[in-house]
This record gives sequence, structure tokens and C-alpha cells, in this order.
Amino acid sequence: MTGSLVSLFWLCLAATCLGSAYSMVTFSCPRGCIEKMCLLHVGCPKCTPGWCARYGGRNIGTACVPMCPPGEFCYEKGGNVCVDCRVSNCHRCTAYHRCESCDSGFTLSTDKRQCTRIIG
Repeated sequence: MTGSLVSLFWLCLAATCLGSAYSMVTFSCPRGCIEKMCLLHVGCPKCTPGWCARYGGRNIGTACVPMCPPGEFCYEKGGNVCVDCRVSNCHRCTAYHRCESCDSGFTLSTDKRQCTRIIG
């Protein structure tokens, strides 16, 4: 591979590698990330303002998203990370216990703390 897009280096932490090297690959960070280079399997360490960090699994690491997916919200006090809403059946929430819209087939209570199944 050419250029600085991808570089291979070896990293081993004695506590985790047990004497064998662990390869890490760097790549140009995607949109929304403050850093220029990111580590494969780790992802972006910090997102730009207005973006939220979301863990995409061990093969992806942390990615920056402009909006958290349904059922999650961007927790600003926690470092702008997507976290699960604690209102069951909530489609879009703005805080742990504050729902803005419910999943299909549910209706939102007036205090926005509960989604109730629509009967009928």
C-alpha cells in the first residue's frame, strides 16, 4: 500500500499479548473525527463538536455519527457518546428517561417517560 493512508506497526502490551506481537493498522479517520489517523479495531478516539461517538463492534471500534440511531441518544455529559434510552419501546429519546417518539404500535405518555402499547 502506498502513502500514509495505511501503515502497519507492531504493538504489544505485556499484560495482554503474553509475549506475542499484536498488529494494529492505522487509517485516515472518517468524517466527524478530530484525529487525522485512527487505529483499526479502535476507531476514532474523539469526535468533533456536534458529532457523537458510537461503538460499532470489535472490528470497527468507535465511529463518529451526526445522530445516534433509534433507541439511543447522545449523552453530552459523558463525552458525547451514544447511550441506550431507558424508556422501553422508545424510538427517539433526548435523555435516559425522556422519550420524544415511541416505536410503531406504541403511544407516548404526556410526561414523555413511558411508551404504552396501542390496543385496538
